[in-house]
Amino acid sequence: MRTAFALACLVVAAPAFAAAAKPQGPLLPSGPDPWVAQRDGVYYYTNTQGDRISLWKTTDLARLGEARPVIVWRAPAQGPNSASVWAPELHYLDGKWYLYYTAVDKAHTG
Repeated sequence: MRTAFALACLVVAAPAFAAAAKPQGPLLPSGPDPWVAQRDGVYYYTNTQGDRISLWKTTDLARLGEARPVIVWRAPAQGPNSASVWAPELHYLDGKWYLYYTAVDKAHTG
């Protein structure tokens, strides 16, 4: 009896869950090493871009392609972190945002 009731609840609730999951296909034309953080109903997205870190901000992840990216950091022309900027991550910890990434000195890439 309980199993039948649980199954009936799932059948009734399934359309509501399905309606919430709308993203189809790629959200952006390109986006290696994607990262998404969510806070207070807002999604923050970033991905590998090679020489900079940009953030996209949206309240609807399915509409990420409509958000305008904002460059939040550029690699310096030389020295540490000047090349191969990749796999950025955004984290909110103890009331502060932290942006982590990997990069190399372009003088020592090989």
